[in-house]
Parts: sequence; structure tokens; C-alpha cells
Amino acid sequence: MTSKADASGTPPCVAPTTVFVAPGGDDAAAGTERDPLATVCGARDAVRRLRAQGVAGPVDVIVQRGVYHLAEPLVLGPQDSGTAAGPTTYRAAPGGDAVLSGGVPVTGWRRCDDGLWAAPVSVALDFRLLRVVEKWATRARYPDFDPTDPYTGGWLFADADDPVPAPGKPTRRVGYRAGDIRLADLTGAEIHIFIAWGWVNAIVPLAGIDPDQRRLLFAAEGASQDVRAGNRYFIENVREALDVPGEWFLDKARSEVLHIPNVPGFPDVPAVAAKLDCLIRCEGDPDAGLFVEHVRFIGFHFTDTTYTVTDQYYTPQDACIHLTGARHCAVTDCEFSWLGGYALKLSDGSEQCVFAGNHLHHLGQGGVIMVGTTRDQAHHCTVAANRMEHLGLIYKHVAGVYITSGCDHLVAHNRITDVPRYGISFKSQGEDRLSHRNVIEFNEIRRCNLETNDTGAIECLGYEKRD
Repeated sequence: MTSKADASGTPPCVAPTTVFVAPGGDDAAAGTERDPLATVCGARDAVRRLRAQGVAGPVDVIVQRGVYHLAEPLVLGPQDSGTAAGPTTYRAAPGGDAVLSGGVPVTGWRRCDDGLWAAPVSVALDFRLLRVVEKWATRARYPDFDPTDPYTGGWLFADADDPVPAPGKPTRRVGYRAGDIRLADLTGAEIHIFIAWGWVNAIVPLAGIDPDQRRLLFAAEGASQDVRAGNRYFIENVREALDVPGEWFLDKARSEVLHIPNVPGFPDVPAVAAKLDCLIRCEGDPDAGLFVEHVRFIGFHFTDTTYTVTDQYYTPQDACIHLTGARHCAVTDCEFSWLGGYALKLSDGSEQCVFAGNHLHHLGQGGVIMVGTTRDQAHHCTVAANRMEHLGLIYKHVAGVYITSGCDHLVAHNRITDVPRYGISFKSQGEDRLSHRNVIEFNEIRRCNLETNDTGAIECLGYEKRD
């Protein structure tokens, strides 16, 4: 750790104390440029010690070029706050590519028959996303993904309406057309299906097949809305469907992943299984008046988070960075790619936070989501000058900026393209989830509503109180 000091040894307020992190470092090290720490969690602990020792000025954590596979999310609490005059900044080193990954490298590949490669994985590693080089491989699916027709190709269609379930009761099955299903083993399979009106998609584990009735049977809790004739779907994670280059399958019984590569140089290329669903959490306690304050993240590349299978189809909300009870925090000039969820989630009274100048691409959900009730929603935050593209690769009811509940936000000068549903959505959904005084201005939105019904480039859902 280094700092500039005057003759009296007192650091001037404009000279930050600096903590260094680098590949090959050691979290027991001094944290200097020559003796760096190894992880951002180790740096957080070092900053805590500095603050406890009375360092009130700016503290910069400089993360050198390299890939850092996080074993756990970086969690910051009120004790990790800076101040307006002395913020805490986590910053990628100038000119470097500091990558924070929530994945586990998959190594030890061996060649099998018929173009297959296999690699061992931990019994505890259960994953749905595998990045090979700089894109996701396709989880073995039926029918095959059609890269020449990515939006309308590669689907099956439900055969007939199933009865609409009673309120609170799940849908347990989907009918299939004669000749559509030619799979013998659906162990571990999941169905990705647009349900009801086609506004949202669901991911539902399959329990089996009833060939006499031509029904696929849903496992667990089923789907929370009905399935209608013509609803489109495909089946994923099927060993029999591992048949084209670019696909992979996790064989849990044998603790190995199988893959048919389609990239040059395999297996001497990165292959990473997404493990964590979040990389950074700032967790304050607004009810107690305790916020995470004046913490900034600048210049990082975030990648390799997974997603949650949820029945909350209208608000899937996994996020790489979650600001809960945060105030005066900022995320700027970062890249977010190949993440299972959103880039940023704001909740629990987060206020006056800034998300600006970032590049978001190839995300499983949307860009920025704000959630909560009228009492505890985020407010007075800014989402500006970001570039967002190719969103909603997994869940489709998403937006570049989605305010499910929130007030006094500014969404400006963003470029949002290639999204399955909304570009921007603001909603009021009852007295307990109101949204007021939000400003949308000077945004460029192109190629939205690519995969859903009933949508808009900019959607605002109002609420009228009636006696």
C-alpha cells in the first residue's frame, strides 16, 4: 500500500492511498505494487484495515491486467464506505484488461469418439452456461439451434390448449404434435417455452413423457401460466441432442462435461463454466440509516455469471452487480459480457447512484433493473451514456432499463439495440409499487420486440386508483 505524504507525514486529501491487486499476488502480502494482493476480496479487507486505522482520504484499489476467477462475490457493507472527500475506488489498471469472472475454468479435455471431447468437473459444479473463448457454447438442445434464423428457427410448437389452471395452481404439461418428439431419455432435461400470450418465457424441468397422450410432463412446480396451442418451445440439456458442433452436455452421473468444439485451437482455448450468479454486492441497511456510500467501480470487464430458474417470469432479476442500500455509488467505463442475468440491479432504497459509460453485450437478461415497493424502492439514480446490445439471451421479459418500481431516475443518452422485449420500461403496478417523476431522454433504441408480444421500444405502465 502506498500514499503520498507531506513533510509532516500527513496524506493530503487529494492523494489517494493505493492498494494493488495482481495475478500471482498473495492476500497476505503488503498490497504494494511490488508486493500485491491476489484478490479483490483481499483488497476489500485491506481497505477495511486502512479505514479502521483512521485513513479518511481517498483509497484506490488498482487491479492489474489479468483474469480473476472469484470464488465468492465481493460483498461490501457500510463499513466499506468512503466519503465524498475520500471515496473508495476499485479500478482496473490503466491500459489493462482486468477481468472479474464468476466462472470455473474447465480443463483436462480428452478426445472421445465421434468428434466428442470430455473434461472432468467437480461433483458440486452444476452449471447451465459454458463459455468457450468469447461466446457461449450451446447447451445440447432439441431441435437444434439455427444460427441462420436465430429468432424464429429451431422451435417446436404446442399441439393444443391445456386447461387453464385454477388460480394459484401450476400447469403440469404441454401437448406436442405427432412426430415432434423423438427422444428416449429426458433425465435432467428442461423445457424453454413461451407461455400464455407469448409475453414471457418459462424454463421448467421435465419429469418425463406420456407418449399415449402426446404430453411432455413438467417436474417440480410446473409452469405458473397456461400453455396454448402454438406456443413455441425447445428442450435443453438432452444427451441424445448432443449432435452438432458447438453443443455441450453436462453428464452429472459421470461428473464430466461433453463438448463438440467448433472453434479453432480447441482444447487449447479458454472454457469456463459459469458458477456465481453475482460478482459484487453492496449491502446496506437503510432502515437502520446505514448505507454503502461513495464506492466506485471503474474500467473492469465482468463475465461468467449464471442464472436462476425462476417462476417470476415477469421480473427475472439475477444481476452481476447488486446495489442494495447503496448511496452515491458508481459503476463507470466497464464492460459486461456473457452474463446470465442483468448487469446491474438496484433495490432497497439505493439512491443517487450512477451507471454510466458502460458497454453491455450478450447478457442472459437485461441491462439495468430496479425493483422494490413504494416504501423501499431505489430513487434518484442515473443510467446514462451506456451501450447495450444483444440482451435477453435467456429470459425474454426484460429491458435495457427496467424500472419495475422507482422514482426520480434519469435514463439518458443510452444506445439500446437487439432486445427481445422492451428497450426501456417504467411501471406503476398499484399503490405498493408506484413509479413517479422518471425522465427518459435522448436515448437511441433499435431492433427491440424481436421475440415477444405486446411490447414497445419505450413502455410505461400507469396505475389509476379507483374508489
